[in-house]
Amino acid sequence: EGQRRTQEYACQMYQYENCDCQETDDKDDGFDREYCEYDCYAASKNMKDCIDRNPYDDDEEDGREERFEAERYAECEEWEIPETDDDANQQQQNNGDDEEEVQYYIGPYCSADGGAVYLGLYTDDTCTNFADDNGGKDTYKTLAFGEELPYSSESLITSDCVSCLEQEDPNRRDSNDGDDDAEEEPEINDKCMELYESAGKCESNFDLS
Repeated sequence: EGQRRTQEYACQMYQYENCDCQETDDKDDGFDREYCEYDCYAASKNMKDCIDRNPYDDDEEDGREERFEAERYAECEEWEIPETDDDANQQQQNNGDDEEEVQYYIGPYCSADGGAVYLGLYTDDTCTNFADDNGGKDTYKTLAFGEELPYSSESLITSDCVSCLEQEDPNRRDSNDGDDDAEEEPEINDKCMELYESAGKCESNFDLS
């Protein structure tokens, strides 16, 4: 959660300082903010993670491809297998059969050394039995028409520190430029406060002076 919020803030700041994608009066009638933001992010090799989807890709269903939400699978969760039109027709024909549909689940697991957390595909709702000997990656790729299971090779977490300061909305900066005298105290974001409140407070036994 903290990593996601930090990434979103970095994207907002980059957009605010570099993209000029606000819908202002000087833009012509052909201006499209979504295309502008995509072009701006795509032009930077360091900001491609900010791209939600490619608006130029006409092959996306209804122009919008559902984004894989890793946060949804922070705990074991059922995975809905993608279907084609042929699959849907076949399922309708088989509605009278007693054959039970196979269900799959996605959930996190730790690497052998404990330094990384990956997502795997499982056959049970407690996420203990992998769908195959490769952490479920092969089964997922087959069922998802060649797509790789996100975060099956890249860790969900990193060892990088994440700031707990409440991030400022860059779009509000202009309205606050004249309030130099009213400098606000930095605030801690809610997520860090929740984590700290439930933590063991180990630092209470340390000499931090």
